[in-house]
Amino acid sequence: MKFLHKLVLSMAAVLAITVIPTVGFSEDIDIYVGGTTGGAPNLLFVFDNSAAFEASAANTCKYLDDGTAPSLGNSVGGIQQCAFYNIVYGLKDDSVNLGLMIFNSNGMRDRYGEYCNANIGGCLAQPLTAVNASTKTDLLKWIRSWCTSGCSASGYNIKSNTARTGQAMQESWAYYAGQTGMSGRKYAGVAPGCQRNFVVFIGNATGANDKPGDGGNPPHISTLAAAPGITDALKKNIVIPETSYGTSTFSCGIYKAGTHNEGSGLYADEWARYMFQTDLYSGFDEKQGITSYTVGFMGPQCTPDYPALLTSTAKVGGGKYFPTTDYTQLKAAFDAILTEVQAVNSVFSSASLPVSVNAQGTFENQIFLGMFRPDGDGDPRWVGNLKQFQFILDYPDPTKPDPNKATLKLGDALGNEALSASGTGFISPSAVSFWTKLDAAPGFFVNDPKGAGGAFDYPDGEFVEKGGAAQVMRNKSLTSTNYSATASGPRKLYTYCPAIPGITAALCPASASSDLTASVNAFSAGNALITDSVLGVGLLAGDTVINWLAGQDNKALDEAGPGTPVTVRPSVHGDVIHSRPVVINYGDTRGTVVFYGANDGVYRAVNGSQTQAIGTTPPGGELWGLVAPEHFKKINRLRENDPDLKFSTAGAATSKPKDYFFDGSTGLYQTLKADGRTTNEAILYVTMRRGGRSMYAIDVADPVAPKVLWHISNENAAFGELGETWSRPRLALTNLPFSATGGSATLSRPVLVFGGGYSGGYDASGNPLGEDAEPPKANTMGRGIYVVNALTGARIWSAQKSCGTLSNCKEVSNMNWSFPADLSFVDRNNDGRVDRLYAADTGGNVWRVDINDADTTKWEVTKLAALGCDAGVCASGTTPRKFFFPPSVISVGATGAAGSFDAVLLGSGDREHPLQAVSDTSSSLFVRNRFYMLADTATGMSVATKAAAAPALPMTEAALDSLATASSRYTRDTSDGGFYFTFSTGEKVVNAPTTVRGTTYFGTNRPTAASSSSCSSNLGLARGYALDPFTGALSSLVYDGGGLPPSPTSGLVTITIPPTEPGKDPTSVTKLFCIGCAGGDPNKPSGDRTDDGPGSKGGGEGSDGADCRSAVGNCPPVKSVQKNPRRTYWFVR
Repeated sequence: MKFLHKLVLSMAAVLAITVIPTVGFSEDIDIYVGGTTGGAPNLLFVFDNSAAFEASAANTCKYLDDGTAPSLGNSVGGIQQCAFYNIVYGLKDDSVNLGLMIFNSNGMRDRYGEYCNANIGGCLAQPLTAVNASTKTDLLKWIRSWCTSGCSASGYNIKSNTARTGQAMQESWAYYAGQTGMSGRKYAGVAPGCQRNFVVFIGNATGANDKPGDGGNPPHISTLAAAPGITDALKKNIVIPETSYGTSTFSCGIYKAGTHNEGSGLYADEWARYMFQTDLYSGFDEKQGITSYTVGFMGPQCTPDYPALLTSTAKVGGGKYFPTTDYTQLKAAFDAILTEVQAVNSVFSSASLPVSVNAQGTFENQIFLGMFRPDGDGDPRWVGNLKQFQFILDYPDPTKPDPNKATLKLGDALGNEALSASGTGFISPSAVSFWTKLDAAPGFFVNDPKGAGGAFDYPDGEFVEKGGAAQVMRNKSLTSTNYSATASGPRKLYTYCPAIPGITAALCPASASSDLTASVNAFSAGNALITDSVLGVGLLAGDTVINWLAGQDNKALDEAGPGTPVTVRPSVHGDVIHSRPVVINYGDTRGTVVFYGANDGVYRAVNGSQTQAIGTTPPGGELWGLVAPEHFKKINRLRENDPDLKFSTAGAATSKPKDYFFDGSTGLYQTLKADGRTTNEAILYVTMRRGGRSMYAIDVADPVAPKVLWHISNENAAFGELGETWSRPRLALTNLPFSATGGSATLSRPVLVFGGGYSGGYDASGNPLGEDAEPPKANTMGRGIYVVNALTGARIWSAQKSCGTLSNCKEVSNMNWSFPADLSFVDRNNDGRVDRLYAADTGGNVWRVDINDADTTKWEVTKLAALGCDAGVCASGTTPRKFFFPPSVISVGATGAAGSFDAVLLGSGDREHPLQAVSDTSSSLFVRNRFYMLADTATGMSVATKAAAAPALPMTEAALDSLATASSRYTRDTSDGGFYFTFSTGEKVVNAPTTVRGTTYFGTNRPTAASSSSCSSNLGLARGYALDPFTGALSSLVYDGGGLPPSPTSGLVTITIPPTEPGKDPTSVTKLFCIGCAGGDPNKPSGDRTDDGPGSKGGGEGSDGADCRSAVGNCPPVKSVQKNPRRTYWFVR
């Protein structure tokens, strides 16, 4: 048996929020408008200047400005002096504020000649200072003056004789926080602001005696216990794993835990943990901690004590540890840290994994991220990309790699950690995605250098337009003079001629129209069916627009490309905002193909292999693209890059809303020969979201020869209620007769099920319509649920507000709101067929649709709950709570048994008005969002057993328990309908909840206005929640970077492990992953429900690490399974 799996998530983090509107025009992209918060990051280096600083070491480093050697010569200190000098020399003006803390000793002075207090603690040699033209020269001169003995009058003696490992970390915290350091110095503190704060600790372990230490009996225990905001958990000693530590070239041996006393130096990681987890500036809304990076400089005689402590310090301090052995590695570590701390999260991504064809229920280790970057000037053309990453194994003991003990992290093509630890929540600037290559000099971005690669694509890091599928596409067309969609052209672009306005059957014969490779479907200047008129452009301008879409840079002075002889434009790959990639692993020479839409007008098929070409198309290369006739007249606006975009917070009178294309989710139907079928089948169901009210079914059994099976839109009489196609089409096996589904007496066929879509849009003047308006205007579309023949597109059954003359239609008069969300399926009696659907609408209503009967006239539609307003249905002219995402459903107890119920879990939030945070409770627009567990007790299969269920339907909040505090717990009572809890003002659920191993995960966003008390990321405050669905216990974690977190998604992935010896075969391990499952253990939360949200600033137990703090990272569930789970529905293929 094989299972249909699709893993999709989406995470947003781009520009900033400056004002919070209460009415009018809005979309979810409003979150990307405005100015950035924060400033240059603070970076305090801590040098271990004790005895090992003078140890001899071969030094190849020369100063970059004049090629001279450092004053400390061939020593560990000389290498670090030179590396520090060179990074300062290379810094761009005002990119960071840089400081230096060293170990204190008798007579130690700072850079300016002032004595550092006493002889313990740290000495602040250089306070944090902006590095720019006015400060850099003097700073470099000072670094050149370092000496360790026999110093001249102009020299700076940087040498200390005593290790003060933990003391220097405490002194660093005291300097940042305005507290008293162990040196006795009382600091004024670093000026509070929105900049990020870092410590970079460099420890030396070149000889057998080089270990952490804290001379002078420092009072770590009492000082830590008295630190502001300390908790009992933060007072506990950290136990460092007793395992091997070292470098890639030699081992330092196995660490054995020493005595954890105040002179051991082992309090360095406790101080790092405290700095990272506590709030540095209490006057701001969000937690601002200090992140600690560590660097170990080691030699062959090293002991494991220092690298063990440095590893732990970076882990609990939120940063990364870099083991080094020479100048090259040390400089690379400094560069990587500087790049990370300066990075800004500027992308949205959605991720998918391909299903394995060899292992049932598992996924291949390929992670595809769709990305975009908004235009900083508000222009309509946004760049995008598709990139591939992988999971890597993180071993507790790298010298004894045990796959069963390893955890999964997001990794790049080189096997390194892909996520930044600097607080962006996104890809590390030094990461290299699959398909990314070093381009030829002078580099494609020679006129627009950016990131770690500068003018080159490699490494692509966090920059959307670099590397990935975009680079492969650019390279294929790099110097092309033929941009037509022909066999000789660089791209194969198609359209669908039956949908072109005014086209007759004579011009578009049925014999050719379904085959996208037919000449009548070529999207090229040579296709006479694509006229200037249908493109909406002036006479003879059509060919220019067509070639521009294909990639030709024919808009003069428009983009900063490399220039002649390159002819392709940098923006050839547009933004991938809401389209979630669908991945098909064909399991043969056809390889793995990724299908997705972008808002450049093209729905793409891309070779998803890491190494295997498909025909002549290399890995990452585009196989073909579809340009829909519905979108023809939008293309020229992208080429002209005008008029500007209209947002709720910005836009001139001539601005217009953003245009969308194939921007929705794709459904997939796939059968395999392994199931006994005579032919392979693979069908895509492509939606448009705001791009239109159409849906295409595309046969991709042959991925290079696509065929359109059917095309529906609201212009079809059977689908007149169809709104913007937001709801992902899902496949379901039902009890319908074979004849109704396109099957045979021996072959069941699934049907296609989806919601009616969204009721929104704008009039000719750009004014919002339907549910885009505030308060919402009368809905005219999307008010229905459809069941469709998956092979023909014929409507089998629907439930709608009004059926008119339609047959097989259930008219539901109170179905007044649209259904943009996906539908949730339940197989209640475990026969492999869907018995019921759960659907949620934008009026705050939850519906159950019982479809277990073979006769569609007996299918029932029941309003399970009315939650739009506190008392139920909202009054006219008010804004209800809205559901944009499907519920997670847990079936409890046997069908129809006493005490059985379906736990329906979902949260409200108007994602399309992301900045709305009205605090005036008297306003008709005031909405306080909530998360619900609805206990549907009608689990029986007969009408009688359902009617006898309690409580009465539709449920309102009066039938639910309110969990108002962190200690509130729900106890199941058969007379009640479940529970709910309330979010803080403006907080919204922005993804679909997912239940894994007994915990329900979901994410929220809360807008934060620009103010003197807010240092929110430029995308608001994003949280990941972990909920016990049966008790209401809850914990949460604030995501790095903010934005709109992805829908959590989980599964099993197979990781291939290379052989350790020549001639051996590779092995593999299957591991559980859960992307976006932050929050930790809900039964061990670390904070209370406050107006910051019903959780904590930190997160429950098990929620640490860069991967957990990122919405695209793996954060495996930590709660054990308490019940015997089963699938609520699965589809056999």
